[in-house]
Parts: sequence; C-alpha cells; structure tokens
Amino acid sequence: MAINRYDLVTRHNPEVNGIDAYAALSVGNGEFAFTADITGLQTFPREYASGIPLCTQSQWGWHSKPADNETGSYHINDLKMEYFDTLTRKVGYRTDPQNQEEAYRWLRMNPHRLHLGQIGLKMIKQNGNPVIAEDLCNAKQNLNLWKGLLESSFEVKGDYITAQTDAHQGKEVKGNCITAQAGAHQGKTQSRDCIATKTCAHPSKDMVSFVVESHPASMERLAISIKLPYGTHLKAAADWDNDSAHYTEIEKSVQSACDKGDTGNCTKVGDGKRQDVILKHTLDKTIYNVRLAFSEGASFKRTGRNSFIISPAPGTAKLELSCLFSPQKDESQLPLFDQTLQESEKAWKDYWSNGGAIDFKNSTDPRATELERRVILSRYLMRVNCAGTLPPQETGLIFNSWYGKYHLEMHWWHGVHFPLWGQAELFEKSLGWYETILPVARELAQSQGYEGVRWPKMVAYDGIDSPSPIGPLLIWQQPHPIYYAALLYQLNPARQTLEKYSNIVFETANFMASYAEYNEEQNQFNLGPALIPAQENHRPQDVVNPTMELEYWAFGLNTANQWRKRLSLSPVEEWTKVAKGLAPLPVMDGVYLAHENCPDTYTRYRNDHPSMVYALGILPGIKADREIMLKTLKTVMEKWDFDGTWGWDFPMLAMTAARLGQPELAIDCLLMDAPKNEYLINGHNKQGDKADLPIYLPGNGGLLTAVAMMAAGWNGCTENTPGFPKDGSWCVTWEGLHPIL
Repeated sequence: MAINRYDLVTRHNPEVNGIDAYAALSVGNGEFAFTADITGLQTFPREYASGIPLCTQSQWGWHSKPADNETGSYHINDLKMEYFDTLTRKVGYRTDPQNQEEAYRWLRMNPHRLHLGQIGLKMIKQNGNPVIAEDLCNAKQNLNLWKGLLESSFEVKGDYITAQTDAHQGKEVKGNCITAQAGAHQGKTQSRDCIATKTCAHPSKDMVSFVVESHPASMERLAISIKLPYGTHLKAAADWDNDSAHYTEIEKSVQSACDKGDTGNCTKVGDGKRQDVILKHTLDKTIYNVRLAFSEGASFKRTGRNSFIISPAPGTAKLELSCLFSPQKDESQLPLFDQTLQESEKAWKDYWSNGGAIDFKNSTDPRATELERRVILSRYLMRVNCAGTLPPQETGLIFNSWYGKYHLEMHWWHGVHFPLWGQAELFEKSLGWYETILPVARELAQSQGYEGVRWPKMVAYDGIDSPSPIGPLLIWQQPHPIYYAALLYQLNPARQTLEKYSNIVFETANFMASYAEYNEEQNQFNLGPALIPAQENHRPQDVVNPTMELEYWAFGLNTANQWRKRLSLSPVEEWTKVAKGLAPLPVMDGVYLAHENCPDTYTRYRNDHPSMVYALGILPGIKADREIMLKTLKTVMEKWDFDGTWGWDFPMLAMTAARLGQPELAIDCLLMDAPKNEYLINGHNKQGDKADLPIYLPGNGGLLTAVAMMAAGWNGCTENTPGFPKDGSWCVTWEGLHPIL
C-alpha cells in the first residue's frame, strides 16, 4: 500500500508556543533561508542569540573585512609553512600561527558568510511603550511542512480591542486570533490585541514574503522594520555596532507616486496594488541589492543609514511585504504573499510527493514515533539548508559556524542522503563546485609535492584552504568525490555519468596514489606520519595507517580504476599497485585501533569520533574483517565516552551495526540518549550546550543516510529492512529509497 505522504509529513508539523532560543524556525529553498522567531519575523533577535540566531543567509552572500595592511587583504601564500616529516621527506602545511598571527587569523575569518538583513516587527503598545518580548502572550506558531508556510499569532499584554456586538443576543464576537463572549447588556466586548503573521520563502528566488494582520487600530501602531548589518565572522553574522562602516542607498522608489494617487506607477497584483523600493547595500567590496514590494498605501521611510520601516496604510487590517536579496540589481516584478505561497506550496508538495518515504506509524516500539519525527524534520531542514549550489556549512543557511565556511569532510554527511532518498539532483547541484576549484586544488597538491588535486578542508566559495592546526592535515575528505560519483553511477549507470565525473575521479585518485608512501622494510604503502585522521585528537607526527583512511584509500583507488574500465580505458598501474599494497588495518587484542601507533585507543582516546568502525559502515569494507569489526563495535559501545562524540557518530554506528547483522544495536545507536543526539522541536540536532555550535546539520544528514540504508540496504544486500529488528516491534513501510554502496 502506498504511503499517505500528506499525513506522514503533516503529523510532524512543528508547533511552538512561546519564545525559546532553540526553537527558531526557518523557511528557504537551498540557496536562501530566513530564520524567524515566535512572531514569524526577526523581531526579538536578542532573545535568540544564545541559541539559534535569527539570520537571513544565501549561498552568494559573503563579506571580507579589510585587513590592517597596505592591500587590505592577505593571500594564503603569504603564510609561512610548518614542515612535517613523512616517511621519505618533509611536507609543508599552513598550520602554525606563530609570528604571523594577523595574517593567519584574517585568512581563517575571511571571507565569512553574511547576514543579509533583519526583518522584524516594530510594535507600540496602547500606552506608547514599545512592545518587548515579555509583553507577548498566548503565542502560537505552526510550520506547515507540506506548504513551507510558517503561521504565527500572538497577543500583547495590556492591549485590548473593543468591538460592537449584537446587544440583544449577546453573540460571540471574533477578534483576529481569539473568540470572546459579549456582554448582552452592554453590546460590546473586549479581546486582547492580537497580531497574526504568515511567512514563506520563494522556491526559486532569494526572497521571503510576509503578511501581517491585526485589527486596524492595532495596525496603526505596527510597522515592519528592515535593518542591514555590517559583516562579521561571528555566529550571528552581523555587526550592529559598526553602522558608519557601510551605507544603504535608496536606488528606486515608486512609493511616493502611489501616495499621490498616481496609480499608474503602482504595479497591480491581484485585487490590490503594490509598491516597489530597491536598496543598494555597500559594505567594503561587498555590494548587494534588496528589493521590496509591499501593499498599496503603505509608507516607506528611512530611519538610519542602514535601517528602514514600512508602515501600513491607515485603516487597513493587513500589510504585505516581499523582500528579494540579490547580488545584482533586479527590477523584475516581485510576487506578493499569495503568489509566493502558491509557488512555495507547489514546490514543497513536489518535494514530499517524489523521492523516498518511510512510515513507522504501526510500530509498537515506543521510539518509532520519535524516529519518524526526526526523519521528516531532517528532510525539511536538509532541503532548506543543504540543497544549494555550494557545499553547506555545518549550520547550513541558519547562522555562521566556522565563519560561514564549509568543511569538505562533512559534505558526505550533508549530501549523500539525497540520492538515497531518490533526489540525487539536489546533491548534484553542489558537486559542480569541485570542477570550479580544480586549479586551486591542483596548486595545493603541487605545493606539497603531490600529483593530482588535494581537496581543501575548511573553505569558502573560492576553494582556498583555511589555515588551521588541524584542517590542512586532514585527509579523509580526499576520496569523497570518488564516493559521490560511484553512488550517482549506481543510481544512473550511464556513460553520461561516467564522463561528467571522470575528471574529478581521476585527479582525486592521482593525488591519493602519490600521497601513500612505500616502506621498503615493510613492503607496503603507508598513510602517514604527518596526518590527522577523522578522529582529530591525535598529533600528526604520531599517526600512521589510520583504520578508516586505509579502507577509504583502497575503496577510492579501486573505484577510480573501475571508472576507467567502464570508459574502455586501461587501468592506471600505480593506482592498482598502491591499492593492493596498502598496509593492513591495525589490530590489537582482536579490535581495530584508531591508527597503528595508538594502543590506548579505548582508554586515552575514547572520545571524539570512533572512526575505526567507519571502515565497515559508511564504507562497504574491502579490507575490514567482519568478526574483528563486530568486536570493535561492541568495544566502542562498552568503553566509549559518548558525551565527547558528535551528531553524525550515532547514525554512523548504526550503519556499521546494520551491515554486521545487528539491527537491535543499530536502533539503539541511532536513538541513543546522549547530549549530542538530541533533536529539538524544530528538528535540529542539538550539540549539547555548545554556544558556538548549538545545532549540527551533519547529524540530520547522517540520520537520513542511516535510515535509508537500514531500510533499503546496501549494494549486494538482498534482505528487506536489514537494519530494523524482526521481532514485530518495528513495522516499516518504505518506498522510493535506494541502497547505499
């Protein structure tokens, strides 16, 4: 029986009933996102700053703060190298800030992603005081996942609206948000002043639309405030204390003509008319435009160098606003709210109706409902934040983490789930970026004496690796593009797929083969020393042959030669030689180690990522032994400090358990009660109380990847739902999912 997708999705619509710093809700389309507070706009940013900041972000919105030098910037080549001994030579990395602190810090922090603009309500109470957060009551907010529609309503303490009633019958009188009983003998009733908003993002424009409704008497004391900030690398992506460093020009406004009754200059939309304003915001070398379209008769006013308000026309009960952000001037006609919502509904219905789905509603395991909620909300969040033309930062388009830059080792966790859920095109949108940075990645490899391309770790759109004591030494992101290509080919085994990704696959393999060093005494190829594994808490000088990376190297090089064979090309002998000659996975006492120089893996290093188990989990396990891996997994479950792990470690463990025929353990891992495995009311994977990284989208992506794998299996698996228990407690209905490699 087909899954009723509407029921599946909408039964998990998030509902929020008050100000909660961790309950902010977002609307967006993968290229653009707007994150709102309880009012449906960004009215109370201070109350959310400690949790999920209220930002407006896009894929193109970046800023660099001028450096304190003659050129106003630094280049990565300005930094001196720190040299590390490998088996045969010294290799330089930009890891040491000593004696170059200013350039080092500037390159880490720039470019940074930008908060494009704060759009909130400006409200005045009947007593003349501004409405503050504490004045709100009876707040109700619902995110309609099927439509991409955020609906909010709230009342203001102390403010009441008096309405005339039928004095003879004492009928109920309906205000905007509540119903009040009239006094029959008085013929009047009072209801608390109530404001209702609706918010949605356009599916193909970097635009958000609003409608604000209330009693006309309330609307007279209400306006929409628009503030454009200066840029910063910090979490909130906005510097509100540096107003003189940037300026917003009013490039175009037809509002005045409308006010004068010249309706020929007002664009008709439906039964009403709208007015247009174009703003040009300049902050250093970053320039972008903000186009506003709003209700007829509303007034637009500058309130500061970079701040404006839009007030409703007198006597109206509704104010509409559409706000488009763009790197270039855009004078196309903007839709107001109803048309934006229509487009949003169409796009979200298409998203939910196509691709994969999984339903647990008839399960008796009490955890099933929560897992289903996590799946649905994760699918929404990943569509909003991780389906764009660039790899996402760890917090997507919500707020800045690591200066808004993305970590390429995390791209796997952000995107692999899309093909598994039947929507590979949403992942492929960001894969084209690798082609654009090939020259930069090739230069990086050559600067270190390697062939091919070395993919960076922490980067912005320019592909330039950021200096760091850890990042430049990380290597497990290197085989990722080969994995992506292999997964896409499994779904679409066509020559077109082979040709599209052949350059990326071959250049990646060239680097991987040249990176491994041959040890004549051991008669094997080694990885390290001078690398940092996925479990990042190791000295690079100590690391030799980390378990996960060895497995990934073998997978990547073998897959690259398979790619050549499919294209009727001869295999590269060096790739074959290195893949066959790689060191065995390091084992001690019957379990895999983090790396061969880490006998205290399960004592001193029993935190961060338990990367040993990746070798037979996210990877099919070319070199791994199943019995050893099962003992390794059970040892991790017994001895690991799960307070020190990260959100994607739990689904990763579940994937290993599933491959090893341990479905009960897979469920236990996936839903483990641990600080960094909490999923908030909005679906975000909370990372404990980390102030700088309160949410973590790799956890959401990992969850979706694991669930798809646990249901649809993996390449060569013939069992249905191999990752779910068969004792009758889990009733799993799925459709449209695909097996992992």
